[in-house]
Amino acid sequence: RAYYQPTLDVLACAEASLALVMSIYGESQGNIEYRCISVKALKFFCVMLCEGRLVDKFSYLYQEFSLLKAKTMKFMTRKNLSVLLSSFCKLSNFLGEAQNFGMPLVDAAVSQCVGNENFDIEQNDNIGIPEETFMAWILREPQVIVWVATFYRLVSAQNIHHGMACTGCKNTNIKGLRYVLNSKIREKVL
Repeated sequence: RAYYQPTLDVLACAEASLALVMSIYGESQGNIEYRCISVKALKFFCVMLCEGRLVDKFSYLYQEFSLLKAKTMKFMTRKNLSVLLSSFCKLSNFLGEAQNFGMPLVDAAVSQCVGNENFDIEQNDNIGIPEETFMAWILREPQVIVWVATFYRLVSAQNIHHGMACTGCKNTNIKGLRYVLNSKIREKVL
């Protein structure tokens, strides 16, 4: 059998991706007409677009933005955490959600993650948080990145078939997030 397979213009997809990442993370260098992007920003962009589990994405981002200490232990400094959260904010800014998930929330989120300890960053640049602390904090969905988990859930659920019939229209082809009708309060709830 011959199945229809639409051709994918890889070059056009690559150019569109490059234009997108440059518009979000590209930085002008002085009077030069071209823009450049850091490797970490490009990795962040690719991780956010990939179809991995959210926990794996956060773990990978921790590894990329953390520092190696004593050959065996990695930790993330306040500065690196701020750079990571700023990457999330640049993406939300591009999506038009800067007011709710923008840069003003970064300092508060860093303080929340690291703790309210007042220490001199220059004097104690090697103070940071281990991966377990970072993962426990980020999985609590702080305000600056709560949209990431919500978006992940929506995308993950979009192709799920529930195998149930709608009580209203009797449609059995229900895909996506599942809602249950609560008969006592007559409202749809998750």
